Amino acid sequence: SKMEMEFYIYLLKTHTKEEIELQPSFVLQEKFKDNTGKAQRESKYIADFKVENIVFDVKGVTTPIFRAKEKTFKLKYPDLQLKVVKKSPKWTGKEWIELQELKEMIRERNKKKKLLQKLQ
Repeated sequence: SKMEMEFYIYLLKTHTKEEIELQPSFVLQEKFKDNTGKAQRESKYIADFKVENIVFDVKGVTTPIFRAKEKTFKLKYPDLQLKVVKKSPKWTGKEWIELQELKEMIRERNKKKKLLQKLQ
């Protein structure tokens, strides 16, 4: 996607091409045979980028399927850090921000708004 390409260019400002792994794949659930004997495929998570022990996923929003994969990833790969990033200069003044950090900023802003409304 365009946003992924922009993040790749952003990563190139601080890393070499060789340091950036594109679309790394992680097995979340190995293949197995269910109780009827039917073979079930392995379940994978394919991130956007990996630099050292940090895995990046560029997202506008997170889906329920992604959130489930994220939990499994964190359980299965505790030595890796997963960062979900978004472009958000309007809200933050930063070129890129972690989605969790952006959500916290919005929550704080909304708290301040409600407090101001109560005071008026």
